[in-house]
Amino acid sequence: MRRYWPRRVAGMPPGQRLLQEMPRFTDRPHLPPPRMPVEPRLEVTHGGAPVAVVSAADLAALGPVTTELTSTASRAGR
Repeated sequence: MRRYWPRRVAGMPPGQRLLQEMPRFTDRPHLPPPRMPVEPRLEVTHGGAPVAVVSAADLAALGPVTTELTSTASRAGR
């Protein structure tokens, strides 16, 4: 558990800690994380019925997404 509460790191604000891995939120932190499937996917269901399945390849095919602010305040400053 000490890996989740390391000492302060130079260059980071007080209260911030540099972690080597994402902490797991579980009731059994002493067990290793589950194995990653060969082809990871996100399955969306509603009431037990499948709605959508999104694979890692589907997400990679989307490519990068860029957004532009379109609020009234941002247009007024142009």
